[in-house]
Amino acid sequence: AWRTNLGDPRCLLLLAGPGFGKTAIIARYVTALHDRQHVLALHLCFHNDAARRDPIRVVKSLAFQIAERVPEFERALKEEVLVGAALGALNKSIEEEDASEVVERLLIQPLANIPVPAGVAQTGGRLLLVVDALDEAEHNEKNDLLNCIVDDIARGLPKWCALLLTSQPDELLGEVL
Repeated sequence: AWRTNLGDPRCLLLLAGPGFGKTAIIARYVTALHDRQHVLALHLCFHNDAARRDPIRVVKSLAFQIAERVPEFERALKEEVLVGAALGALNKSIEEEDASEVVERLLIQPLANIPVPAGVAQTGGRLLLVVDALDEAEHNEKNDLLNCIVDDIARGLPKWCALLLTSQPDELLGEVL
């Protein structure tokens, strides 16, 4: 019901301890329902993989996956973001490790500039960005990916898009959320 009600919060967090099957639930959910039509992108965090917790790399991966699934998004990226001065500004943001600006340029603006994808009507609800094991993105008592999701991604998504997150209960997570 959460995904189908546009009035509900745009972020759902599935919390459970280690070994409770959060990743298995997400894997089943992503593959079994609507032949994955309701999932725009999926990211899996791993505690020992720095690239999987780097917000900029995650945003680039999400944007790539969305572009593969939504032709209008791919077009918006190619025509508005990956050309001329816009591409230069994006590259500068990446070099300066400005995750907020990368989110804005690669996700928020292109999503805002496309019509509601057909998948919304086909699946009867919002399309999802899924991030599994968010607690594993913590490093040196910081979780930059969590901060990026809360501060930049969740606040800028269109109404037809939502976030599904999983995590173990975590003190840092509780502080941010």
